[in-house]
Amino acid sequence: ANYWGSGFNIENPGTNLFAKDLNNTFMTSAGINTTIFTPLNEKNFLIFRASADVNGIFKSISDINGKSLTVSATAIYGWKTSEKNMIGTGIARTYRAGQLIHVPVLYWNKTYNDRAGMELLLPARGHLRYNFSTSNMLQAGFELEGNQFWMNSPGFGAPDQAIYIQRGELKPRIMWDKKISGFIWLNAQVGVRSNWRFDVMNEYNGRKDSQRYFTSNLTNPMYFNI
Repeated sequence: ANYWGSGFNIENPGTNLFAKDLNNTFMTSAGINTTIFTPLNEKNFLIFRASADVNGIFKSISDINGKSLTVSATAIYGWKTSEKNMIGTGIARTYRAGQLIHVPVLYWNKTYNDRAGMELLLPARGHLRYNFSTSNMLQAGFELEGNQFWMNSPGFGAPDQAIYIQRGELKPRIMWDKKISGFIWLNAQVGVRSNWRFDVMNEYNGRKDSQRYFTSNLTNPMYFNI
């Protein structure tokens, strides 16, 4: 299960109702996800990942509705060529770039030696890792994150006052993972939230006749996360 909220600071929103709503509320995402790994034999395997999230700018609990729900899934068929090399390919339904897309994916986990390796799930993320020990790891790479967020805003004059914010960001980052006790780990990150997409649309699933109200080039702040 996961939950996060992201706030925005728009200078001088004036009479723009949409900008005021962004300043006074949080962009919220909450959901559940699962990953299933199934070996088929000594060499082949399947990976299936699915998630369902409620995303939006909610002024109250009563604002949550079915149109704020997004469902993502990835299916991968892979080959274990050795104890140190696993590669696979598949397809994903994802909102990571801010809008619904179906893309091919490449999965590749490779260990070069006792210390170094790489973990790829392209185009979603990719990292090089260095193990100081079995309980202490450093990674450097990137992740493409994002989703589509429902919002009830009269600022655009939509008939039902509903809009959809398509938010995507590319995060170049460094991560440190440290085992604390048993199965409890500490993860610390530092990187840049690089704006990929911030479009406001009138429609849910990206039809060709959908209308874009505006697009915004947000700044790219540094971030840290623990």
